[in-house]
Amino acid sequence: MDPASRWHRCVEHRDNGVGQFFLDYLRTGQRKPVGLVAAAGFDARSCVMTELLARASKDIDAIFIREERPAPDASLVERAHKNVATLQSALPRNQTISVEVFGEGSAVVGGRTVASKLRSLYEPLIKGWTDVFIDATAFSVGIGFPLIKFFLEQSARGTPRNVHVLIAADSATDDAVAPIASDSMTIVHGFGAGLSLYEAGQVAKLWLPQLAPKRAPMLDTIYRAINPDDVCPILPFPARRPRVSDELIRQYMTEFESTWEVDARDIVYSAENDPKDLYRTLVRMHKLWRSVFQDIGGSTLILSPLGSKAMALGALMAAYELNLAVTYVESEGFDSATVPSAPVDSLELIHLWLAGDVYPDEPPIARPA
Repeated sequence: MDPASRWHRCVEHRDNGVGQFFLDYLRTGQRKPVGLVAAAGFDARSCVMTELLARASKDIDAIFIREERPAPDASLVERAHKNVATLQSALPRNQTISVEVFGEGSAVVGGRTVASKLRSLYEPLIKGWTDVFIDATAFSVGIGFPLIKFFLEQSARGTPRNVHVLIAADSATDDAVAPIASDSMTIVHGFGAGLSLYEAGQVAKLWLPQLAPKRAPMLDTIYRAINPDDVCPILPFPARRPRVSDELIRQYMTEFESTWEVDARDIVYSAENDPKDLYRTLVRMHKLWRSVFQDIGGSTLILSPLGSKAMALGALMAAYELNLAVTYVESEGFDSATVPSAPVDSLELIHLWLAGDVYPDEPPIARPA
């Protein structure tokens, strides 16, 4: 791993180590006040990290974010209300914010809106935090990516100094939920990297879609919108189910052979629940592609993290550091019949410390020349 990369030595805790870190870190009394930002949605895992934090300390300012979509399923709304009540009970010092994902004319505005709402809370609340804990478990890509970027940028300016990202990871739950996709591609707010500009058509475009079940229509929409020169699908391996990559290849065989024209050497494998693995792979690929194409017009990498939340976090880390474009298709809703009603027992708890005191010699963010 290139020692100049931002997170080549990323501080991480897992499973039982996450709860122990909370106890050790928050009970020192030296980092008050701290804040938590979490999604208050229907996902059965929404409350896991908040309740774990609350066991370590109640002295936490919480911001719970509701992602509002048009005509939501009534049963999912009821689940969300129950999760909100649980979250508010766990951390009494809280406020709940609603973010409309779609605006006038079905325009996707959620990322821009959440960034604006956080800026409005900066002076009265966020500026006083030494640490922010972001539970990314239940955020959509369109909300979670701009939100985490906002706090990383604030950390670079001095406060909150420490940025922690948390995930109660379960790829089976991520894969099970069937989204009701909108009909157009969206560039994640803050992750355009010039993709919408004319110049983007003059460089070689490498598309790296993260494959997952039930995402074929979304991937087809993105592919037709960006028209990449090459496609390198990202598959989960190693994974809890050893054959999941084979199953995905079979599911997307038509795309592999006819549409994307994928060679076996083009497939990218990344550990299913290790964000750092995908991050490091993307850093290496970016360096390689830039060196190959720098004398013939340049190149750009385009990410589409539509699968597991843990792998999506690795994509976010690479996109933030390398200024990569991130594209996706926003969900207008979700099929309630596919949404698990309770978190599984096999959750993998992940804590990544992405900015702050543990990186005293943090390198500047690399930007393409």
